[in-house]
Amino acid sequence: TYTGATAVNAGALRVDGVITGSVVTVASGARLAGSGTLGGAVTLASGSAAFSLTNGVAETLTLTGGLTLNAGNVLALDVGAAADRIALTGGAFTRNGTVTVRLNVLPGYTGGTRTLVTGLGLSDTDGFVLEGVPDGLKVRLVAQDGDLQLKSTGGTLVMAQ
Repeated sequence: TYTGATAVNAGALRVDGVITGSVVTVASGARLAGSGTLGGAVTLASGSAAFSLTNGVAETLTLTGGLTLNAGNVLALDVGAAADRIALTGGAFTRNGTVTVRLNVLPGYTGGTRTLVTGLGLSDTDGFVLEGVPDGLKVRLVAQDGDLQLKSTGGTLVMAQ
């Protein structure tokens, strides 16, 4: 175990366990990934700092101390039979500028609704843009019960299994 702040200045930090009580900052160009829990406030610096959960397996990264997203940040998420999820379970959410939600659509996605980020307290999706939607798939981002969701609006997507 360790204490103190965690800075991801380059590359990626994959959290599959628990980092308790530590503030985490992710620099532009660096990534945060995994299916663990971060106990301190997480801040993605302006620019291309990212959550990158696109490893082909639906997983949940839990944040218990708050989340700050800034202009240029990317949330890269797998969406298939299930979807990756970022779960904010404590602390405040702040968004400054436009954040991109980049989909990695996997075999098994048949449409419907997938919750991507919980606990944000959203009333709308202003400030979030969607990327990576394959031709033939019609989806949009929606705010439902404070969460950020991906909702199918029609279309048929055929993917090799």
